[in-house]
Amino acid sequence: MSYRICFSLMAATACSAQASDPVIESTPDAGKVARVDADNQNPPPPPSDAAQDAGGPGDACAAQVTQLLKNAAFDQAPLGTGWTQTLVDSNEPLITDDLAGVVSHTQPYKAWLGGLEAGLAVTVTDSLVQNVTIPANTTALVLTGMYDVRTAEAPSTTAYDTAKLVITELDGTVIVTVLSLSNLTPKTAWTAIGHAFTQNLAGKTVRVRLTSTNDELDPTSFFFDSLALTATHGCGSAI
Repeated sequence: MSYRICFSLMAATACSAQASDPVIESTPDAGKVARVDADNQNPPPPPSDAAQDAGGPGDACAAQVTQLLKNAAFDQAPLGTGWTQTLVDSNEPLITDDLAGVVSHTQPYKAWLGGLEAGLAVTVTDSLVQNVTIPANTTALVLTGMYDVRTAEAPSTTAYDTAKLVITELDGTVIVTVLSLSNLTPKTAWTAIGHAFTQNLAGKTVRVRLTSTNDELDPTSFFFDSLALTATHGCGSAI
């Protein structure tokens, strides 16, 4: 059995086209006069294009910053909210507060992939996925988070155990690999993830996917926590 192991418009009124001074009209029957308001002779110019484009505090086109992942730190209840887990062992959920590994970056839970001895000539795979819709007119998209890697493999030049953080199409086609890890990339503490996307993903629904593979012996554990997929969106052209 597998088990986890630590590691407005204005117009002049009654103006004469030829006169620049206020106009006085005679009224033969009453002898009264009416004076046109001099202020209306010279209405203010309309606002410039630049002033219109600048917008105000309530402008609906003002840029917004939105974190798109559900349960990005893995700490919401019920356990696993927002994520789909594919487990090697039903008794070993990927989102866990198990302290046999490393202490969570944000308490109490973290994602723990790998850490399994697969058995003779067998490879086991964990996966953790979430579908995300990127807002239209996204001008910047950044994925951040923390990861840690602990391995029981002896020093080697061979990647026996691996893990990846990728963004894919819904059919699984990889759009970009954010992070590639293995027993050759061990860490001794939480390490920052920071990836700014250059691909135009505005308006698309994509998949965030974490996966790991472990071979038959000497497992490697891959830990993830405190993720965020942050979009800046609103007016302007998409990335």
